[in-house]
Amino acid sequence: YAPPKSSVFARKTGSNDVYLCNTMITVDNAPSNWLNKDLLDIKKNKIKSVEIKKNEKDPVTLSRAKPSDDLILLNIKETHKPITSLIDATAKVGELLKLESILSDSDAKDLKFLNTFTIKDFDGLIYEFKLTEGLAEKSNQHCVKIKASIDEAYVNDVSKKEDEKKDGIAKLSLDQAKLVAKEFNEKHEKWNYLLAGWVAKRFLKDSEELSEPIKKEPTEKPGEKAQEEKTEEV
Repeated sequence: YAPPKSSVFARKTGSNDVYLCNTMITVDNAPSNWLNKDLLDIKKNKIKSVEIKKNEKDPVTLSRAKPSDDLILLNIKETHKPITSLIDATAKVGELLKLESILSDSDAKDLKFLNTFTIKDFDGLIYEFKLTEGLAEKSNQHCVKIKASIDEAYVNDVSKKEDEKKDGIAKLSLDQAKLVAKEFNEKHEKWNYLLAGWVAKRFLKDSEELSEPIKKEPTEKPGEKAQEEKTEEV
């Protein structure tokens, strides 16, 4: 039997038997399409605080004491109020986070990671994201490096143990936290991930973007109300 000129053959690993496939098989040669693009998943209810350092701007801090509290925007201007929906969206940036592709070390060696997004969670872990600005040659994607460490002061603090238990906080032990951080870094620290521009922008909010001016109620001048009442009577 002479197979067609454009035939596909397959062989099982460890076997010398070769099979002629009766269907066409295509192989995607784009490396990025072979990646597992599920990067990480840090749930909003796990987040204790967020700190954003956006280039040269003043740092932004969101914080709360227990999971049931809302995250509070600290150091907000007296003339402004927080935009709750945007603060909530910022707390969700680590949920079901997906990458677009990766950069080789040679392509990433001269990049400047000017922005930092740091999450502290109620388990006792710290996740630090370092991001570049949008890369024009990569369709304005942002390169990001991720590293985990341990919030040792928080993990070792047993003074609020009973309150934390009531609030549903189950901190990791120091040894557990070290193991989780070690496994996370072994998986992620060596890679230069690329995030879509619209995803990266969620990491790069400043205080002005997370708050809005407080609208002042119009004040009546003395005698205005009386004049209005008199006009209505007429």
